[in-house]
Parts: sequence; C-alpha cells; structure tokens
Amino acid sequence: MKIAHLFTGGNIGGIECMCREYTKISIHEHYILVLWGDGPVLKEIRENGIKVVYLNLKHTDLISGYLKIKKFCSDNKIDVLIAEHEAILSHVFLWMFKKNNLKKVVYAHCNASFMCRSQEKKGLFIRKLILSLSMKSADLVVAISNNVKLSLIQQFSVPDRKITVLYNGVALPNNLLSSRKKDLHKIIYVGRLIEDKGVQKIIDAVKMLGPLYHLDIIGDGPYRSTLENQCKDCESMFSFHGFQSDVYSYLSNTSVFVHVPDCEEGFGLTVVEAMASGNICIVAEKGALPEIIQDNYNGFVLKQSDSKSIAQKLDFIANSSSDEFLDKIRNNGINTAHNLSINKYADNLDKLLSCL
Repeated sequence: MKIAHLFTGGNIGGIECMCREYTKISIHEHYILVLWGDGPVLKEIRENGIKVVYLNLKHTDLISGYLKIKKFCSDNKIDVLIAEHEAILSHVFLWMFKKNNLKKVVYAHCNASFMCRSQEKKGLFIRKLILSLSMKSADLVVAISNNVKLSLIQQFSVPDRKITVLYNGVALPNNLLSSRKKDLHKIIYVGRLIEDKGVQKIIDAVKMLGPLYHLDIIGDGPYRSTLENQCKDCESMFSFHGFQSDVYSYLSNTSVFVHVPDCEEGFGLTVVEAMASGNICIVAEKGALPEIIQDNYNGFVLKQSDSKSIAQKLDFIANSSSDEFLDKIRNNGINTAHNLSINKYADNLDKLLSCL
C-alpha cells in the first residue's frame, strides 16, 4: 500500500516526530509531500529511506498546488492521502480530491480549538468551514484521543462513525526502568516553552519548596526568556537545556515529571516518555491528560493546577508517601508506556489504513 502524507514543513514537533518513527517501521510504502518549508525532521526521515518531495508552494498556489499533488498521486499510484497538519491549504487540497481509488484521511493531532485557532478572529469562519468540509469528505478521521474526537464532533459536526481514536505511540528507551529513583527532589519538564504550557507555575512551585529541589527544563520556544528571567533570583535550582533530540538521557536522571498546561492538551506524548523512564508524573486535569494518567494509579492528576497545588504534590511525593506506594505508581506508569509503544501504534495504524 502506498501512502502520501501532506506536510507543511519539517521542524521539530509532535506530528513530524510521530511520522518519522511510524514510517520507519510501517509495513506500507510512504511518501512525504512538503507544501513549503524544510526542517531537521525531514532530513531524518530521508535518512530512514523515505521519499520526501518538496512542492515549494506559495500559500496562494491553490490550483497549481492541487494539480501537482494530483499528478504525483497518479504517477506513483498512491492509495491513501493523509492531511497531517491543520494548515488550511492542505485541507483544501484534500477536499478537492474526488472519491475514486484514492482514500482520504484527516489526522487530527490536536484539539479542534487549536485547529481553528479560535483566538484569531480574522478568517475564523472560513477556517472552520474548510476544516469541516475536509473532514466530512474524508474516508477516515483519526483522532489522537477521545478528548480530540469529542472536540471534532462539537466544532465541525463530524459524524461519530467516521472518527477513530488512536493514541500516539512512543519509542521506548532501551531499558525500561523499574527500580526506585533515589532523589525525589529532581524534577523535569519536557515540551514547548509557551505560556499556555504552564511552566511558569512549575517554577513558582519549586521556588516555594526551596533549594533542595531542582527543575530541568527541556525544550525551547518564545516564552523561554521570560521563564529564564523568572529564575534569576535562584538560578542554581533551575537548568534550561533547550531542545534535545534524546530526551531519555535527561528523563533517566530525574524522578518527577510535571506537565500542567492551561490549554486543552490533545494527548501528551512527553508524559508517556516520562513514565517509560520511571518518572512519577504530575499532570493537570486538562484535555486528554486524564485519559493517560489515572490519579493515584500511574501518576497524579491535579484538579487545581496552581503553583501551590503543584508544590504540595511535589512535597507529598518527596516526604509523605511510602516507598511501596511510589513503586506501585512508577511501575504502573511503565506498564502504561509499554502499552503505548511505537511498535503497537504502527501495527494499529497499518491495519487501520489497510482496511480503507
């Protein structure tokens, strides 16, 4: 089976990294069609032997772009075309394809509120209309969580029967850790540095707890300088490492992972990576995070994710809970991560696409 993925670029991100790992082990033949842009992940995909085609389109190349994609799909006998990003042009192209031997798939990697960019009032109606038409014309819509599925039904009126939920998969570390971590004061965050991710609340919580605690921050983004300024009065308690391709080397040296976004998180890939590394996870009750973490079973879910609540939970883990209880939380987390491995994900997605 031949599958073409519509990309807008190849910068570091959850969508790009998921496709990189999936196409590496999939039983199908894959092609990446890049509308515009480039990026380091595309280089890695090429190195894995996957064909990457740069279309070099402009945002106004509606007809010529469609014709390029149509010709490529015809020449290469593509069976399935997948819109991976929420970029409007890719969904216009998908909608323009008529029903024939080629099957159309929309992959919803985020909550509908992100796809709509609801905070951007200009063009919101048109954006919602195009996304809705694209999904309704598709043969399949894949949602990365039940939370995302519900948002698609509510925002775009996509029929329930057309949406399949498939949780993301992670490449597991070489050695799944099960032994108890020694220093429960070592905390980590992995992800984009934007205000909605709530890293500023984690920093405040660590400050409340004092110098015994240390927070490693892995990732980059426009909010980084603000966060660094927030740490200037106690820099020894915080380390900013920027983007890292090998997050497991950092996760293996920490004990507690915290992810408390203010936004509706579509899945939470870094949460699964943290569990796979033996970290105890603290998450906010936002988006799909409660689908991954069950409170007091494989981690902790905070109904109130303010700095004080985060600090209280960190203190509980370090000073109040028993070793036996924490070992149970940690091992349940490792088992959860094992069930969300990239191999199981690839097998499920391959079967799903084969049935179209």
